[in-house]
Amino acid sequence: MDKRIIWQKTKIDSHSLLLYFHDNFNYLFSPLFSMKYAIISNKYIGNTMKRFMVFLLTSLLPMYSFAAFECNVQILRVLIYSDGAVNIIHSGRNDYTLLCNLNSSYGNVSPTTCAMWTATLQSIKKKGGTAIFYFDGEGTCATLKTYGDAPIPRYIGDI
Repeated sequence: MDKRIIWQKTKIDSHSLLLYFHDNFNYLFSPLFSMKYAIISNKYIGNTMKRFMVFLLTSLLPMYSFAAFECNVQILRVLIYSDGAVNIIHSGRNDYTLLCNLNSSYGNVSPTTCAMWTATLQSIKKKGGTAIFYFDGEGTCATLKTYGDAPIPRYIGDI
């Protein structure tokens, strides 16, 4: 029987097919395991793996910008309004920027986080320290929008 002819019958049952692949496994799949083929040579696998990883990483990354900026500033004023809004003036902007609200969620900032931020900023102001604000998106401290149009910080810290 010529092993290059895979199908000799027009009608093959599952048992015959199983026997055929069992008898001809080495002939059918030996090229995949042979060292003379580039499929499993280290150089080919290495280059292919590198290309695949680069493709995978670039295809999984979101298609938006990862721009971000931070402000290292002195806190000049912390204002807490009757509705719970927390506004500050810092040396990077010299105008009020709304951070959060102590009574309700503001963006993704919960009232608990807002209370912690407010306490941190009041402490920084009292000791004359420097605060760090980290914002997603593009911009600078000097061009921050003011009041309710200000971006919501990703985090606030004490330097």
